[in-house]
Amino acid sequence: MSEFFEQKYRVRYSDAGVSGFLRPWMLFNLFQDTASVHAFNEGVSALHMAEKGLTWVVRAYSLEIKSLPVWNEEIRVKTWRFPYKNLYELRSYDVTGISGQVFASARSAWILVKLDSGQPVRLSKNLPSDLPQGPAIDFMIPELSEPDCDGSGVTSFDVFGWDLDYNRHANNAVFIKWLIESLPSDLSETSVKAIDAVFMKSAYMADKLECAMDRKTHDSGDVFICKISSSFSNQDILKARIRCVDDFMSANAFDRAFIK
Repeated sequence: MSEFFEQKYRVRYSDAGVSGFLRPWMLFNLFQDTASVHAFNEGVSALHMAEKGLTWVVRAYSLEIKSLPVWNEEIRVKTWRFPYKNLYELRSYDVTGISGQVFASARSAWILVKLDSGQPVRLSKNLPSDLPQGPAIDFMIPELSEPDCDGSGVTSFDVFGWDLDYNRHANNAVFIKWLIESLPSDLSETSVKAIDAVFMKSAYMADKLECAMDRKTHDSGDVFICKISSSFSNQDILKARIRCVDDFMSANAFDRAFIK
């Protein structure tokens, strides 16, 4: 077993948006796919934990985008784990191209919980003592404020069966997709430069969710303070902060789409 794990991917046509760039929310799918294989190889995946009546749930993510790969481009996703305070399973991710250029980096925090109650458990009592870990990961759960809006800009979403993952709740990447789809129409998805997200509750099949956003314009771009809540329970499901920089990437990437 190795402290680092890396997988190669090629950006599929279905992964790319209208301009040919990888959709930003797809990065979260790549992160969890890579981490899941790494965890499976180490015997601590969600499948392994389910045998103990446990499962992994994400607590927070922070993503920084430098640029985005394009359709048909080969990329590498590297990840490693680092336990923190015997409660958080921190993970770091680097997305690079074949020549070593950095496309994006991210950090996440996960907790191990009981399947029947959702109660967190200590990592040391439920993970192998010889489980390899990488370098220390400097990551704290982001402190995010509430959006200051009157409700006029709220976007609604329904949770369908295809939004669910192995834990039978809406997958974290789906929430990022909803956030990006809630951005104003004058911003393209390729304007997304950074995302901080804190997950507080789960959303389940047939839930109705509302996404509220507060836009703050700065010289360096726009910052959106976001909240997704359940219209059924009025509980906060997720808080997020999205930083957008218009035109920080070219409008069309298809001239790069046939890299050999």
